[in-house]
Amino acid sequence: MSHDVYLQIDTGGKEPVTVFSSNYTSNVSGMWAEALGYPLSELDRRRAEDAIPELRRAAWQMANNPEKYQAMNPPNGCGNYEGARDYLVEILNACLNHPKTTISVSR
Repeated sequence: MSHDVYLQIDTGGKEPVTVFSSNYTSNVSGMWAEALGYPLSELDRRRAEDAIPELRRAAWQMANNPEKYQAMNPPNGCGNYEGARDYLVEILNACLNHPKTTISVSR
């Protein structure tokens, strides 16, 4: 399983336009929940600009406490701290680049 994150914008057409799409294994979801203070899936349907402060804080937490998050590496080796941190930063950067979009998260 993985977490798929999309940033979409309603342009008035039949479907919203996706401007960002990425995924990473859900085996590290505990790391994101620890850093954010809630599961990554709770970003679903939020405006990107509204999520930026929390994503910044979470990315900072992960970057500045590597030992804490490395201890949460999944024992099956599918995913790791570095990938989880980089994925969160990737989402943050996408939100910074597209603040008027809506976040969509699926698992």
